[in-house]
Amino acid sequence: MALFLLFLFGVIVSIALCLWSLCQRIVFLDALCLAQTDNIERLLKQRHHMLNELIQALRALTINDRDNLEQIVKIHSDALRIASPNARLLAERRVDEAVLRLFQLAQQIPLLRLSDEFCSFHCEMQRIEESLKASRLALSGLIRDYNKALKRYPINRLAERFNFTQRALHDIGGDDGGLIKTPA
Repeated sequence: MALFLLFLFGVIVSIALCLWSLCQRIVFLDALCLAQTDNIERLLKQRHHMLNELIQALRALTINDRDNLEQIVKIHSDALRIASPNARLLAERRVDEAVLRLFQLAQQIPLLRLSDEFCSFHCEMQRIEESLKASRLALSGLIRDYNKALKRYPINRLAERFNFTQRALHDIGGDDGGLIKTPA
């Protein structure tokens, strides 16, 4: 009888450890998604700060294309105010397009084109855009893994119990991820 109880206790502990490890996987994937989201937010803040600098420089140097510049400023400021994640993704896509237009506008100004500071600024902006693209791809992969894990039994039962819900994929479309191309 004692042997049977010991065996039963071992089985229960084994099941509990398996469930605990499955729950830890969900917690780990959730933490990775949050960390990647924070990384994207940090990169977006860095990009917005750099965009402000570029916009100020272009305002001082452009006289004939103020309408285009003001439209880009409006897109940029609208993106900063949006709180909804899905709407923010779409706004960031518009900012990606605005960044491309800003650099096209800047390339038309000979004074900027010849400036070493502008070239290093442009390279830094490219680095940020590439990092954003990589972070967005990584986040999409993490969210896919997280959502797949939530669909598996018995994790789905544990997820319901601990209020883990599926995450929306953060895909804003586009093959290039808004990368700024260096003109030839």
